[in-house]
Amino acid sequence: MPNARYTLRIMQVGLSYLTC
Repeated sequence: MPNARYTLRIMQVGLSYLTC
């Protein structure tokens, strides 16, 4: 199972990329 922190990091990066 992937780490929750890693998943949160990916989500934040994805949101930032979409927002940008």
